[in-house]
Amino acid sequence: MNITCPHCKTKLNLPDDKIPKHRDSSFKCPKCKEPVQVKAARSKASPGAVSAPPGQPRRSGRVPALVCMPRSPARNRMIAAVQNAGFSSEAPETERQAFDRLEYRIFPLVIVDDGFDKDMKMAAYMNEMDMSMRRRICLIRISSDVSTGDPMTALHLSVNNVMNRKNLEQDSDDAVSDFLASALEDHENFYTIFNDSMKATGKA
Repeated sequence: MNITCPHCKTKLNLPDDKIPKHRDSSFKCPKCKEPVQVKAARSKASPGAVSAPPGQPRRSGRVPALVCMPRSPARNRMIAAVQNAGFSSEAPETERQAFDRLEYRIFPLVIVDDGFDKDMKMAAYMNEMDMSMRRRICLIRISSDVSTGDPMTALHLSVNNVMNRKNLEQDSDDAVSDFLASALEDHENFYTIFNDSMKATGKA
């Protein structure tokens, strides 16, 4: 669970198995030592979540992905590609819903469309995230102003990969799935090397 200390605003990542699920709890912030309250998990699904496009089966028990896109056929195509990659999907309708999900869960895959994040608040949120959490997320930006797969644009936007909206709308389903698979593989390979290096130097 991701949680922000209300006193010093430090972003913290708590192991899910250490948090009581059926009762409220608290712990001391490791930075400011003030108590931080953790509410019991809610059993009802959050409003606005879309786990699959019409006609697609719901796939439970998979690693979750966050698809932040306006309602459109393009969003349905991306959700289908995400599910084909082995993820379940959540598609919040507003930035606030997206922030709520990111606050309490780690999503190994996050996809953000310019049409959803018009004021770049989500981009700023992801950039300010603690790096120990950010490294666990493959972040993809969809825009009409980028070349799909351009590494320099991705670096400039502080994301792991970029996709032109036209490619998402017009390319074949296989091409969209191949892009997603490549982005995920690149992210995994990059941080495998990083994590191995940290372990070798005794920093992890």
